[in-house]
Amino acid sequence: MKINPNGIKALETYQNRANIVKDDRKSPSASGTPGKSDRIEISREARDISLYLRELKKHPEVREELVQSLKAKIQDGTYKPSAEKIARGIINDK
Repeated sequence: MKINPNGIKALETYQNRANIVKDDRKSPSASGTPGKSDRIEISREARDISLYLRELKKHPEVREELVQSLKAKIQDGTYKPSAEKIARGIINDK
C-alpha cells in the first residue's frame, strides 16, 4: 500500500480550518454576538486517515530491535536473504 502525501496534507488543512471555525464561533464579534463563519464537513475517508495517523504516531518509526538483529546477522555472516522473495517484492511493488 502506498500513501499519497498530498492526502495527508489535505487532512491537515481540513483540521486547521476546523480549528479556526471553532475559535471563530467561541469568540464574540465587536457587537457582542458570536462570529459567523463558513461550515466545513470532513469526509469519512479524511476522518479515517486522521485515525490512522494517530495510531501510526503511537509506534516507533524505526524498530530498533529488528535493526540490531539484522546488523548482528550481517556481521556474523548468518543473514541469508532469499533472492526469490526480493525479486517477487520488486515485481509486486509496481
